[in-house]
Amino acid sequence: MALMSPGTPPGFATIGSGYHGYAALIEWLNLTYQAGILSEAETGLPLSRMGSIEFLETLVKKICYREGFGNILADGTIRAAQRVGKGSEKFLSKAGVSTKNQ
Repeated sequence: MALMSPGTPPGFATIGSGYHGYAALIEWLNLTYQAGILSEAETGLPLSRMGSIEFLETLVKKICYREGFGNILADGTIRAAQRVGKGSEKFLSKAGVSTKNQ
């Protein structure tokens, strides 16, 4: 695990702060939202504004501070799919998430 400076929000390093970790997570959120598995009410995320600054700021804040649905997402996309259930796991590979060795 990467060393984080003091005061770094607890969920920041969990999901990985790199582009790929967030890109795959956002794609999984998009696919599950479009499939009707996740809703804005359930997640507290502005999913209808996917890709907007409002969406990205809300997503990162919820993950970093493990607020609401962000607490689930902070554990990673695979674990989030396992916790959400409802067929959301089938969208992992479509989102570019490798499930090998899981």
